Amino acid sequence: MHQPKYESFHNRTNGRDLIHIPSISMHPSLYEHIQGACYYEERSLPFLLHLDSPGIRLVYVTSKKVPESSVEYFLSFLDVDRDSARRRLLMISCDEDESLRSLSEKLLDRPDLISTIREFIDVKTAVVSCFVHTVVEDKLFDTIGLHCGGYARDFSFWGTKCGSRLIFKEAGCPHPVGSYRVCKTKADLITDLCLLVKENPGKYTFLIKLNEGVSGLGNAMIAIPQNSFEGSQTLQDYLHANLERIVEPCSCENVDLYMRKVEHFGAIIEEFLPCEGDSSPSVQGVICSEGAVQVVSTHEQVLEKQVYKGCLFPARDSFRSELQKWGAAVGACLAKRGCIDEYGVDFIVREDSGRFDFHALEINLRQLGTTHPMLALCLLTKGWFCKDGTFKDRNGQLRCYMATENLILPCLIGLKPDKFYETVRSDLRLQFNKEKSTGTIFYMWSCLEEFGKIGLVCVGSSRQEAYDRMQNVTNVLIELLQ
Repeated sequence: MHQPKYESFHNRTNGRDLIHIPSISMHPSLYEHIQGACYYEERSLPFLLHLDSPGIRLVYVTSKKVPESSVEYFLSFLDVDRDSARRRLLMISCDEDESLRSLSEKLLDRPDLISTIREFIDVKTAVVSCFVHTVVEDKLFDTIGLHCGGYARDFSFWGTKCGSRLIFKEAGCPHPVGSYRVCKTKADLITDLCLLVKENPGKYTFLIKLNEGVSGLGNAMIAIPQNSFEGSQTLQDYLHANLERIVEPCSCENVDLYMRKVEHFGAIIEEFLPCEGDSSPSVQGVICSEGAVQVVSTHEQVLEKQVYKGCLFPARDSFRSELQKWGAAVGACLAKRGCIDEYGVDFIVREDSGRFDFHALEINLRQLGTTHPMLALCLLTKGWFCKDGTFKDRNGQLRCYMATENLILPCLIGLKPDKFYETVRSDLRLQFNKEKSTGTIFYMWSCLEEFGKIGLVCVGSSRQEAYDRMQNVTNVLIELLQ
């Protein structure tokens, strides 16, 4: 039976200490449009469920202090003695630093906190987990004395948009027509657009993607009017005069700012594939330090104007095995380049007369929006992933889920985490039943008061049940807090 990554991670600790550093080590402008991004380090709080293993000590680091009620909520799911788990947990925050720097950068400037970490766990044997592994994490891990099996400087390029397309090409994985180089100037963009139109007659709508963009926030649409360069005017002339006018950033920022980001981060161009009526699935895998590749799961993503909003697990039966095949092929190419740990591949899948066409869109060499729901499911139900990509709980029962980190309700604005915890504890409709392995798990509570935003995972015995539970929980929250 296919052993899941998270069960493997849990077992291979063998009593070793764990440290989680959910630092969003990216340029702030790449995620500035995400509401409550400063609290996204709390998405990974299901990591605390590892404390159900009695020999494990755990360190969880954040920029801002995590609400005590949120920590208490996750510890309430443990089977072991709560006081024992508390003694084995160290929550650290860099509250005094209000800068926009990443958590890892802040921690590097806090030798006192690094000393506290060293005193609490055995850094020589500890297992480290992070949201994204960059050169900043390389420096931090070396400073603390942690060993993670590889250095980001050796493989981070393959998680960019350009690196993704090169990997897809090598793996033979279907992907949209587009460029295979990084453009950093208006002239570069025009050159590649002209070439793509010339080589692909009839294609006039494209996406510009920032090379290091996340969750679709670095994308911009460009639709070239088909009759705009007839007669003596060439396409190149038209684009030189009108490029800024026809570029439409998906994040609603102004074009001038977006073009400055292109100059700073670089971008690639690819054919725009509208996904209305199509599926937008993703594959998640893990590459072990010795190079072995394991495809863990598949999801269908919920997107809004190219931006990730949530997911449904697993992807549908009709094309899931094909997704797994392409996910493994991409993972093998990444492993050859020294990539380690988690990766994800996003697709668009189109159905035509019972036939499915796959188009790989991008690779993410980091933890994903699907990571924490999977972690919660595995550790709460003590189940496993099967070879066919489904999941079964400890009793062998099929389990599916729907998850989002973007449930925004007016009735949640101004709600303090303590009050939210009271609300959840007082109504069974908002709780998770460990005996039945179904129910709802909430996270990212710090977003409530300011943004009216919460993350949740709804687990059911089928995809439809998980979807229905998400709708019901939303209605219950409105009923109780309106």
